Amino acid sequence: MSPGAGAGNTTRRAAGGALINQSVHTLDLLAYFLGTPLAVEAGIQNHHLKGIIEVEDTMEAYIRFADSTACFYATTAYCDDVPPLIEISCENMTIRIEDLDVTYYYRDGRVEKPEIDRKESLGKSYWGCGHKDCIGDFYRCVRTGERFMQDLPGMRETIRLMLGAYESARTARPVDL
Repeated sequence: MSPGAGAGNTTRRAAGGALINQSVHTLDLLAYFLGTPLAVEAGIQNHHLKGIIEVEDTMEAYIRFADSTACFYATTAYCDDVPPLIEISCENMTIRIEDLDVTYYYRDGRVEKPEIDRKESLGKSYWGCGHKDCIGDFYRCVRTGERFMQDLPGMRETIRLMLGAYESARTARPVDL
């Protein structure tokens, strides 16, 4: 809650908005699939939660990688609860990840849906069980002394991209990462 916020003040301080709270793992996937992000140009908006939260409910970004670019859009302003959609357009195919389904669309018209090994989700289907698996991996690394791959160095690209997107939105300028 904001300092001074009380019974007469309905504005609440949120810990984060559409990017950091709702879609930061999409940035993880972009860095995983496309490599090191080089630059980002982003914008944020609060469309439907004005006066309720002090952060964005929508963020869009154009992200440049070494050999590709990505268009990113996240919002909590949509009227329904829908799973994330990631579409990667390659030279010979488009890969579409929606909910927990993956589909390959080849340029010659073929369509393939690979089998995905699924664990029981916690909550919404697209939440999957990544957090549970991550926590389990952390404790396994503590026991074995192995490096935990989701430590700060392991998450460097996602963190740089997220902070760069916020800086770009704040300054209305592209940010080199």
